[in-house]
Amino acid sequence: MPFTPTEDELTQALIDLKSRDPQLGIAKVHALLLRNFPDWSVSEKRTRKILQHHGLIVSSSSSAAAAANEPPVFPSSRVMDQLDVKQWSDKVYVKLFNKKKGKGLVAAIDIEEGDTIWKEEPFIVAPEWEIYDMQRNSTACGYCTTPLALDSPLINVCPASSSTMPPASTSTNPCPTRFCSRLCLARSAKVHPILCPVQNPASVPLLKFARDSQWMALHALIHTTARILLVNQHGIETLRKDWEIVQSMAELGMEERFKYSFKSSAAPEPDRAVWKKAYTLYLQAFKEPKTPPEQKKLAKLLKKPLPAEVEHGLFDYEAGFLRGLGRMSLNLEAHGGLYVLHSHLNHSCDPNASVRHLDQRNALSRIKNLSTRLSTRIRTQPYSTRRSYPVQISVPPSPTPSHVVQQNFLGISLELSFMDEYFGNDTSTIPPTVINYLTALRSRVGNAPFRMRIGGNSMDSSTYVPVQTSPMVQLVGDAANANNQPVNYGPVLWDVLDKVASDIGGASYLLGLSLLDPNNTNVPILAGRAAEKLGGNLDGFLLGNEPDLYTGHGDRPDIKNYTTAIYMDEFQTVLNHLTNTSGGNILDKHNIGGPTICCAWNLDALIDDGYIKTFGNVLKYVSLQHYPQNNCFGRYNFEIQYYVQHSNVVTLAAWQQSGINKALSDGQEVIMSEFNSASCGGIPTISDTFAVGSLWTVDYALQLASVGYGAAYLHTRERGISYNLFMPPDGPNGIPGSWITNPPFYGLLITAEALHSKNGNGTIVTDLDVSGSKTDKNATVSGYAVYDATDMTVQQLIFFNYANVSSSAGSITTFSVPASTFQSSTRNAVVVKYLTGDSMSESKNIAWGGQTYSGVGDGKLVAVNATWAPTNKQLDCTNGCSIDVPAPGMAVVFAGSALAKQGGSTSTNSAAAKTGNGFRNSLVVLLATVVLLSMTRVSL
Repeated sequence: MPFTPTEDELTQALIDLKSRDPQLGIAKVHALLLRNFPDWSVSEKRTRKILQHHGLIVSSSSSAAAAANEPPVFPSSRVMDQLDVKQWSDKVYVKLFNKKKGKGLVAAIDIEEGDTIWKEEPFIVAPEWEIYDMQRNSTACGYCTTPLALDSPLINVCPASSSTMPPASTSTNPCPTRFCSRLCLARSAKVHPILCPVQNPASVPLLKFARDSQWMALHALIHTTARILLVNQHGIETLRKDWEIVQSMAELGMEERFKYSFKSSAAPEPDRAVWKKAYTLYLQAFKEPKTPPEQKKLAKLLKKPLPAEVEHGLFDYEAGFLRGLGRMSLNLEAHGGLYVLHSHLNHSCDPNASVRHLDQRNALSRIKNLSTRLSTRIRTQPYSTRRSYPVQISVPPSPTPSHVVQQNFLGISLELSFMDEYFGNDTSTIPPTVINYLTALRSRVGNAPFRMRIGGNSMDSSTYVPVQTSPMVQLVGDAANANNQPVNYGPVLWDVLDKVASDIGGASYLLGLSLLDPNNTNVPILAGRAAEKLGGNLDGFLLGNEPDLYTGHGDRPDIKNYTTAIYMDEFQTVLNHLTNTSGGNILDKHNIGGPTICCAWNLDALIDDGYIKTFGNVLKYVSLQHYPQNNCFGRYNFEIQYYVQHSNVVTLAAWQQSGINKALSDGQEVIMSEFNSASCGGIPTISDTFAVGSLWTVDYALQLASVGYGAAYLHTRERGISYNLFMPPDGPNGIPGSWITNPPFYGLLITAEALHSKNGNGTIVTDLDVSGSKTDKNATVSGYAVYDATDMTVQQLIFFNYANVSSSAGSITTFSVPASTFQSSTRNAVVVKYLTGDSMSESKNIAWGGQTYSGVGDGKLVAVNATWAPTNKQLDCTNGCSIDVPAPGMAVVFAGSALAKQGGSTSTNSAAAKTGNGFRNSLVVLLATVVLLSMTRVSL
């Protein structure tokens, strides 16, 4: 495992190398150093500084004299204007010191030895040559570099290829690149198409030249250029964001590098002929292919021209290409990759940071940064005792809204294509662990069934096959669109769903029906068979999935303007077909849902066009779907900070509010049939964090309940998706093995308990606008009151503390609750349960009510004894009471005996060791020294 040597170790090694051959230049000394010490992680910049410090740089008298008359040359450095460091860590911030020293990272809080500083995904991965060769030989994922098993059913090929097996020859499978999952295939679109030997054959000579010369800087520049060229095809704003990242990295052109450190009479000058050769191939690959067929293929990929300044910054020989190579040399991490925050690490002769790579299962190329010794900032008192002034809570005697929700308000939305990953292939292979998960949820929703929606994008494009008995679902097509995987499926699915409902004590299923072809005779067959088999477990059908995107997705190619009027005609056509099915007249059940729009249409306009007037007699639900942002093209707008601002939650839930109000006034129930933190699979290191997956999910669900929604469904997809609730073990579907519980699953538990009603008649949720949090983006607290729908008494209070501190053992906010809040009969025994995590970015060490899923694999909660897992508290609120909420975290205050079940095992798991999923090239930065001023760039 790579590690950073101490100053003494490195100095002695360099002196030994120079003593053997005093004429060696810096580049050759550095190369020999890494060859002799392959486990060392040392930058060329650090090697150069030590050699200079000890007078070990060779130079002739003439060159020395000339150098004496030249001003010193330093790498240029600047800070990104829009850089949000908090998306990675609240423990450091960026500081620009001066022109000579450049920028660096400074400790914002005390960082204890062993603390995680940050985790970071790569901007680009330019893997070390051993791994690159594995990618070319089809034995490592072409995106995340994970080694591939030849017989893995999860392997996906480049769309230009035809087989999941390694190519026998270029004629049978022209592009050797394979991917470990559909997610990696989708994300590879950021770089791979322009480096694919089929899609851009002009890139082949350039890649071969970089490999043959083992030139890592050129290797990295190739991948960076590919990303910039392809991101430009998606719009100027995304291009500007990526280009600013590249431009902000420290740089020193090749000529300047020569002048600064390579020039000597004893060592040969850098080979400018090699630079020129590389530049010629670079232009041929990305700008001016040699042959007309190659030109045509490149033009097909690059339809939008670059802005003039970006084109100059890429393709001008000196200002673009040579400076780009210099930039890669300075910023490239030793094992292959450019990282945005990591590029801010500065050199220190007494380094207080070390980078380590960890091989981890299901990994993306993520760097993880840990502290090796205490680093402090000036402070006045320990974090464990630091408190803010009490927040005074005002709870209305009766709820402001009158909208009633049930305890099963929040359910699960499951992508149809991957039902077998969670439920096996038939009733005999349903994993016990998924039953344990669902039983935990079902036990928390009173006498109501637990809600599950089966659908997603694939519900429109899939086909029901009445005679298909095995497998339960079967992928069809070439899987080119990772976000829409059509399948064939049969009646075994209904058998499995029926058994799951029985096993967990009650489930209510919302099923998707296709609207892609309104005259598809398969739809009424599906609906009839489902209605027959599921009976009372069938909640209803959602007809169509996001029809407002049909035009954009190419699903109505013959209709130039797909209007709401055309949509309603198609909707009616399918309804007519549903009047005669094997399950009877489906319309008599009054269980249809629609329009399930997400993006381009307004619900109020659709209602004004007559949607409810026309279909109200058969509608059970007016359905909507919405995400705060998307990651469909490998880019996104919001970081963690967006999700922990309660005002953003309020704004997001108000989407379509006018239409929701109209639907409610017409007596219709509105549901959110699919949501999560970001569409197209979420965002790694954001969606899978405690802050977003757990806290935000609860906050947003309660906000939806407060503004008129009757139900909401949290979406989950195939293995490896960052926003998923849980992850089954690798291998064939339904096999035994340990599952991994992800942060969003906790959101389901807490929401169910927070909506507890004492008599089962439902509750009413009110946003308390704590500290003006509904509109104040600087507010770090928020809260809700949950009233019983029958007697309007307060049953639960929910308080959020979003203060961005290092752990839940940190800052505490006290919420001061007046005595009049609860009924007199319950004031003397209120119970407080906490949802806490080890940090905002934590993905495993999360606890609810002193219990956790961390370190267990059977879907059963266990008790945990840890500083990040406070136990339940019972308080006397007769004269008012103070509720302490650690940050980051939240608390639910239960009136009297209203405390919901905890469920799960009572065994103790005091270890609950931290685990995490990272990229194969996981990096660990270990921190030292007492005061963190700047951290060393670990390896370049």
